[in-house]
Amino acid sequence: GYPQGTWVYITALMVTWFPAMDVASVVKKTIQRIEGTAVGAALGILIGYASLLIDTNTSRARQAVFLGAMIALVTFFYTFMLVQYRYISSYSYAGVVGFMTFAIALEPFYTDEGANAWYKAVIRCVNVVVGCIIGGVVSLVVFPKSTAGLVTDKLHSQINLAG
Repeated sequence: GYPQGTWVYITALMVTWFPAMDVASVVKKTIQRIEGTAVGAALGILIGYASLLIDTNTSRARQAVFLGAMIALVTFFYTFMLVQYRYISSYSYAGVVGFMTFAIALEPFYTDEGANAWYKAVIRCVNVVVGCIIGGVVSLVVFPKSTAGLVTDKLHSQINLAG
Protein backbone atom coordinates (compact mmCIF):
# COMPACT_ATOMS: atom_id res chain seq x y z
CA GLY A 1 0.00 0.00 0.00
CA TYR A 2 1.03 3.42 1.07
CA PRO A 3 4.18 3.54 3.18
CA GLN A 4 4.29 6.77 5.14
CA GLY A 5 0.70 7.60 4.16
CA THR A 6 1.09 10.61 6.45
CA TRP A 7 1.74 12.68 3.32
CA VAL A 8 -1.87 12.07 2.24
CA TYR A 9 -3.15 13.61 5.49
CA ILE A 10 -0.68 16.49 5.51
CA THR A 11 -1.58 17.45 1.93
CA ALA A 12 -5.33 17.09 2.47
CA LEU A 13 -5.02 19.36 5.53
CA MET A 14 -3.03 21.96 3.59
CA VAL A 15 -5.58 22.04 0.75
CA THR A 16 -8.57 22.35 3.12
CA TRP A 17 -6.77 24.70 5.55
CA PHE A 18 -8.72 27.77 4.45
CA PRO A 19 -12.42 26.83 4.63
CA ALA A 20 -13.36 30.47 3.96
CA MET A 21 -12.02 30.14 0.40
CA ASP A 22 -14.59 30.14 -2.35
CA VAL A 23 -15.10 27.23 -4.74
CA ALA A 24 -13.12 28.87 -7.56
CA SER A 25 -10.13 29.44 -5.25
CA VAL A 26 -10.19 25.85 -4.00
CA VAL A 27 -10.22 24.51 -7.56
CA LYS A 28 -7.35 26.84 -8.56
CA LYS A 29 -5.35 25.91 -5.45
CA THR A 30 -5.90 22.18 -6.06
CA ILE A 31 -4.80 22.44 -9.70
CA GLN A 32 -1.70 24.46 -8.76
CA ARG A 33 -0.80 21.96 -6.05
CA ILE A 34 -0.99 19.10 -8.55
CA GLU A 35 1.07 21.07 -11.10
CA GLY A 36 3.69 22.03 -8.51
CA THR A 37 3.80 18.47 -7.21
CA ALA A 38 4.33 17.07 -10.72
CA VAL A 39 7.19 19.46 -11.51
CA GLY A 40 8.86 19.12 -8.09
CA ALA A 41 8.48 15.35 -8.07
CA ALA A 42 9.89 14.97 -11.58
CA LEU A 43 12.89 17.16 -10.75
CA GLY A 44 13.55 15.49 -7.39
CA ILE A 45 13.19 11.95 -8.73
CA LEU A 46 15.36 12.65 -11.80
CA ILE A 47 18.14 14.17 -9.71
CA GLY A 48 17.81 11.37 -7.17
CA TYR A 49 18.01 8.75 -9.92
CA ALA A 50 21.09 10.44 -11.34
CA SER A 51 22.68 10.24 -7.87
CA LEU A 52 22.16 6.47 -7.88
CA LEU A 53 24.37 6.22 -10.98
CA ILE A 54 27.37 7.54 -9.04
CA ASP A 55 29.77 4.79 -7.91
CA THR A 56 29.44 4.48 -4.13
CA ASN A 57 31.43 1.27 -3.59
CA THR A 58 34.26 3.03 -1.77
CA SER A 59 32.44 6.02 -0.34
CA ARG A 60 29.06 7.71 -0.50
CA ALA A 61 30.75 11.11 -0.28
CA ARG A 62 30.54 11.74 -4.03
CA GLN A 63 26.82 11.04 -4.00
CA ALA A 64 26.35 13.37 -1.03
CA VAL A 65 28.32 16.13 -2.76
CA PHE A 66 26.28 15.67 -5.93
CA LEU A 67 22.96 15.83 -4.05
CA GLY A 68 24.12 18.87 -2.06
CA ALA A 69 25.21 20.66 -5.22
CA MET A 70 21.88 19.91 -6.93
CA ILE A 71 19.91 21.16 -3.93
CA ALA A 72 21.99 24.36 -3.95
CA LEU A 73 21.50 24.79 -7.70
CA VAL A 74 17.73 24.28 -7.57
CA THR A 75 17.45 26.61 -4.55
CA PHE A 76 19.47 29.29 -6.36
CA PHE A 77 17.43 28.93 -9.56
CA TYR A 78 14.12 29.13 -7.67
CA THR A 79 15.24 32.17 -5.68
CA PHE A 80 16.58 33.84 -8.84
CA MET A 81 13.27 33.31 -10.65
CA LEU A 82 11.37 34.63 -7.64
CA VAL A 83 13.45 37.80 -7.32
CA GLN A 84 14.36 38.53 -10.93
CA TYR A 85 11.06 37.82 -12.62
CA ARG A 86 8.73 38.20 -9.63
CA TYR A 87 7.84 34.57 -10.41
CA ILE A 88 4.48 34.96 -12.12
CA SER A 89 2.29 35.66 -9.11
CA SER A 90 -0.61 33.55 -10.32
CA TYR A 91 1.67 30.48 -10.07
CA SER A 92 3.54 31.36 -6.87
CA TYR A 93 1.65 28.68 -4.91
CA ALA A 94 2.56 26.04 -7.51
CA GLY A 95 6.19 27.18 -7.29
CA VAL A 96 6.33 26.85 -3.51
CA VAL A 97 4.65 23.45 -3.65
CA GLY A 98 7.05 22.35 -6.38
CA PHE A 99 10.02 23.37 -4.27
CA MET A 100 8.67 21.49 -1.22
CA THR A 101 7.87 18.39 -3.30
CA PHE A 102 11.37 18.49 -4.77
CA ALA A 103 12.76 18.15 -1.24
CA ILE A 104 10.22 15.46 -0.28
CA ALA A 105 11.08 13.43 -3.40
CA LEU A 106 14.84 13.86 -3.04
CA GLU A 107 15.12 12.96 0.65
CA PRO A 108 14.95 9.17 0.24
CA PHE A 109 17.93 9.21 -2.13
CA TYR A 110 20.28 10.35 0.62
CA THR A 111 18.81 8.22 3.38
CA ASP A 112 18.04 4.94 1.56
CA GLU A 113 19.83 2.94 -1.08
CA GLY A 114 18.96 1.72 -4.56
CA ALA A 115 15.46 0.65 -5.50
CA ASN A 116 14.09 1.40 -2.03
CA ALA A 117 14.90 5.09 -2.48
CA TRP A 118 13.28 5.16 -5.91
CA TYR A 119 10.13 3.41 -4.61
CA LYS A 120 9.84 5.63 -1.54
CA ALA A 121 10.23 8.84 -3.57
CA VAL A 122 7.56 7.85 -6.09
CA ILE A 123 5.11 6.70 -3.40
CA ARG A 124 5.57 9.93 -1.45
CA CYS A 125 4.71 11.98 -4.53
CA VAL A 126 1.69 9.79 -5.29
CA ASN A 127 0.56 10.26 -1.68
CA VAL A 128 0.78 14.04 -2.08
CA VAL A 129 -1.38 13.94 -5.23
CA VAL A 130 -3.93 11.65 -3.54
CA GLY A 131 -4.06 14.00 -0.54
CA CYS A 132 -4.52 16.96 -2.85
CA ILE A 133 -7.46 15.34 -4.59
CA ILE A 134 -9.05 14.30 -1.28
CA GLY A 135 -8.54 17.79 0.18
CA GLY A 136 -10.01 19.45 -2.90
CA VAL A 137 -13.07 17.20 -2.91
CA VAL A 138 -13.64 17.70 0.82
CA SER A 139 -13.33 21.48 0.42
CA LEU A 140 -15.84 21.48 -2.42
CA VAL A 141 -18.34 19.06 -0.85
CA VAL A 142 -18.09 19.70 2.90
CA PHE A 143 -17.09 23.39 3.02
CA PRO A 144 -18.46 24.86 -0.23
CA LYS A 145 -18.70 28.62 -0.43
CA SER A 146 -19.73 30.38 -3.60
CA THR A 147 -17.60 33.16 -5.00
CA ALA A 148 -20.60 35.50 -4.90
CA GLY A 149 -21.16 34.69 -1.22
CA LEU A 150 -17.51 35.39 -0.40
CA VAL A 151 -17.57 38.73 -2.24
CA THR A 152 -20.82 39.69 -0.49
CA ASP A 153 -19.35 38.84 2.93
CA LYS A 154 -16.21 40.86 2.26
CA LEU A 155 -18.25 43.79 0.97
CA HIS A 156 -20.44 43.78 4.09
CA SER A 157 -17.31 43.62 6.23
CA GLN A 158 -15.81 46.66 4.47
CA ILE A 159 -19.08 48.61 4.73
CA ASN A 160 -19.22 47.88 8.48
CA LEU A 161 -15.63 49.03 8.89
CA ALA A 162 -16.37 52.25 7.01
CA GLY A 163 -19.26 52.99 9.30
